[in-house]
Amino acid sequence: MPIARFLVLGSTLLSFAGSLGGDGPFKFFSVVPCRIVDTRVTGGPLAHAEIRHFQIATKCGIPSTARMASLNFTVVFPTDGGNIVAYPYNAANPAIVPPVSTLNWTGGETAVANGSVVALTANPTYNLSVQAVVPGAGGTIGHLDLIIDVTGYIQ
Repeated sequence: MPIARFLVLGSTLLSFAGSLGGDGPFKFFSVVPCRIVDTRVTGGPLAHAEIRHFQIATKCGIPSTARMASLNFTVVFPTDGGNIVAYPYNAANPAIVPPVSTLNWTGGETAVANGSVVALTANPTYNLSVQAVVPGAGGTIGHLDLIIDVTGYIQ
């Protein structure tokens, strides 16, 4: 008997059709964990409210046909409590950020990590966007370093 299955990723609802035990339209492929982004090495820290766009596909064994990626986000040395939001790159309006968070932390933490499956766009330049929310304290603007490791993809 067919069963409808749904997966919600951020603001994207994907429908999976099929029967229990049957193959669905998407498959998960694991990859050897690989670092895609490390702002301590390239790009420098993200400031409060800054949005950065990243190319995920074609790196670390992720094909350009990947629909989603299994990612581990690590925030290092945030100046204050805050969060990051990871979401599919929106070429039409890259400044629109969904009202969800991927990783939250409190002030005083030196590093905190969280795994997440994030939908990717098929854009040839960018697949993923990340916004840092680190208000800072005492009139200063907060910042953080970001590490993104990939562990697999869905296509």
